[in-house]
Amino acid sequence: MDYLEKAFNYIRNSDNSDFEGCKPEELVQKAENFLELKFPDEYRRFLLEFGCGDVDGVEIFGIINDKFETNSVPDAIAITSKERKNVALEKNLIIIADSPEYYYALDISNTSVHVIELIPLKKASECEIVSNSFGEFLCSQFGIL
Repeated sequence: MDYLEKAFNYIRNSDNSDFEGCKPEELVQKAENFLELKFPDEYRRFLLEFGCGDVDGVEIFGIINDKFETNSVPDAIAITSKERKNVALEKNLIIIADSPEYYYALDISNTSVHVIELIPLKKASECEIVSNSFGEFLCSQFGIL
């Protein structure tokens, strides 16, 4: 079983899971258009099946609805857009979670997708890679690696 399926099964079977639920393809496409990028396949699957939410206190940002300009946590599209305006966030990054000190972001600049610790005032290329895929990131956050 790959990381993404392992994480999805964990979400589905947890008693402490609270997710928005399925989002339509049209909404996911609208979010991509809004951010002017294409979501990586694993993240797209997450958005379509779960939207956004948390399990065991671990919050994963995604899509709530199409009010990207006014939404906030846990709407990844709204947060990513706001950070692009506030701190010139690079266009190849999608903010997917946070910690007390920084955000986690999908870095889609290369042929392979990585999750990085997005440290304030650092370029993505200077930030530590914490996972080699979205699925691996989920598993590490849920403590099921």
